[in-house]
This record gives sequence, C-alpha cells and structure tokens, in this order.
Amino acid sequence: MRDTLRRLLTDPTGLLATVLLIPFLITALFAPLIAPYGADEMIALPLQPPSWTHLLGTDELGRDLFSRVVYATPTSMAFGLVATVVALAIGLPWGLLSGWYGGWFDLVSMRLTDAILAFPQIILAMAVIAVLGPSAPSIMIAIGVVQVPRFTRLVRAELLGLKNREFVQAADGFGASTGHLLRRSILPNLRSTIVVQFTLTFATAVLTEASLSYLGLGIQPPTPAWGSMLQTSRNFVEQSPGYGIFTGGVIFLAVLCFSLLGDGIRDVTDTRRR
Repeated sequence: MRDTLRRLLTDPTGLLATVLLIPFLITALFAPLIAPYGADEMIALPLQPPSWTHLLGTDELGRDLFSRVVYATPTSMAFGLVATVVALAIGLPWGLLSGWYGGWFDLVSMRLTDAILAFPQIILAMAVIAVLGPSAPSIMIAIGVVQVPRFTRLVRAELLGLKNREFVQAADGFGASTGHLLRRSILPNLRSTIVVQFTLTFATAVLTEASLSYLGLGIQPPTPAWGSMLQTSRNFVEQSPGYGIFTGGVIFLAVLCFSLLGDGIRDVTDTRRR
C-alpha cells in the first residue's frame, strides 16, 4: 500500500489527481468551518459580482455563492460515495458468481447487463427514481444501480483470466471450497482493478447526481447542490455570468480529479503498463 502510494505521487497523472483531490476532501470534511456564511443566509444584494467579501459573488437571493458551493461539496461527495458503494456491493458478487459458475447463469447475466448498458445512464436513473420516489436514498440507489453492470462485467472478465491460473487450480485440487477460492485466491488479485473502477465510477456518480439535480430530479432546494445551482444560473447568464461558470467549473474539476485518480492508480498498479 505504501509503495503504491509512493508510485502514485511520482506518477504525473496521479500527482495531479492528488493535488486536485486534497481541496475537495478538506472541503467535504470541514465545510462549516470553511464557508464564511450559512448556505441559506441572505446577506447581500442579489447577483453581486465576485469581491473580497464574496469570493464568487452572490446568487439570485443574495446568498454567498462560495459558501453554497462549499456546502454542496459534502452533499455531492456523499451521494457519489454511497452510489458507488451500492454499485460495488451488487456488481462485485454478481460478477464473481457469473464468471465462476458460467453456464446459463452467466449467459442470462451478460444479456441483462447488455440490456442495461444499452440505455443512457441518466434515463435509467430517472426511471428508478420514478419508481422509488424522489428522495435522497432513492437517488443514491438509482445512481448506484445504473453503474452495477460496469462492475459486473469487469469483475467477470478479470475472473475468467484468473480461474485457470495454476495457483487457483492448485488450491482447487487441494479441496478448497468455492468461497475460500474466491475470497483467498481471486479477490486479492482483483483489488487494484476494483479500486480503479471504484474511482472512475465515483466520478461518473458525481456527474450523474449533478445531472439529475440540474433536471430537478436530484437534491431539492433549499439544500445546496451543484446541479441545481447550475440549473438556476441559466436564468441569470447576462446579469451574472460567473454564477454558472464557477458552479460548472467545480463540477468539472471534481469529475476530472477522480477520473485522473483512477487513471493514475491504473498506471502504477498495472504491470503491463510499466
């Protein structure tokens, strides 16, 4: 672990991702201490430009835009994290069982994942939310469910390459149970692949949550959310162009950060790339 972290920090992509990641982590953990004003505190005239008092200006209700962006960070990060954990919790065992047992179960599983991947993610997420209702848990579940096939197919593909390796066959020959083989022989060799996919899925989940909020199906006002703030900024492009630019820029940097982190981890853990 320590060696991987050292290589990550010496890799250009990994170093850039780490530099971008640190501010987001600090903001997510200490948002109330960083924000100079409350998220819903109306303390100035509406749509004021950036100044020393209000670093990013104010929104249409006179609320400090920097404070709202800061308070939206832990919310978006939490939604992305929970959604990614949901995808991993379902996709990992599904992929393991599909790849290990094969046969009709594998065939049905792959056709089902193909069907899910054939639809745009945002459309599927909207459908799940329509069924479960527009609540925070349903949004997290919806975002997670549409990411499940990516974990499933990745884990299955990696397992198919591992199950016929000598060390797995040897353990099987000594009478090891399926659970023991998957837990002790397969999963340790999937760790780096899963971590890479986790970070990439996290980036996608954050973007999907922002998209749902932009469409009015995600986090509802007055709770600050990047997507809903970006949607509101459309109405004030001429009066306050920075409103949308700053909010959209934060979304862009967050997605870029975790995408680069996934690429960086892949570069330093994949021996074929060294």
